[in-house]
Amino acid sequence: MGVSIWQLVIITFILGIIVFGVWLNVRILNKAGYSGWWAAILFVPVVNIIMIWVFAFSKWPILNQRRSVSTSKESDEAGELYAIAWRELESENYHESVWAKAFAHANGNEAAAKAGYIELRVSQLLEAEAVEAVRAQRKRCPSCNADVTEAQAVCGSCNKVLPWSQ
Repeated sequence: MGVSIWQLVIITFILGIIVFGVWLNVRILNKAGYSGWWAAILFVPVVNIIMIWVFAFSKWPILNQRRSVSTSKESDEAGELYAIAWRELESENYHESVWAKAFAHANGNEAAAKAGYIELRVSQLLEAEAVEAVRAQRKRCPSCNADVTEAQAVCGSCNKVLPWSQ
């Protein structure tokens, strides 16, 4: 009973599909931030299905790395705002309303009030920066002097095409 050429072709084809599938899973797991060795679980019948669900619905480590890189600029800006709030506390030149709110939330504990002041003041400064950014984008329509933004192509008041949109 010899093995025919077609049986060898079919066996080779099936092995090729298996190797390709394992390679593909290793690549996907590596891109997700996991070790490629997790692909070995594919050969354990019940565990493989469970692990597919675990990997599908868990937070992938690579997503956390990308988020930390993309927020580095934001964290530098926030660090500057924390420094401003700290200098205000050190010089005792703080905003009284923010200090009163922080002191009230800290139930009279001065150390906790200082920490609370910094958090409240930074959030206040962030809001002020956002408002200023919106104001910086505001322009006036040359025809009717209405408030418009740079993103607008047509004035909402006089329906004229704005010059910066052309």
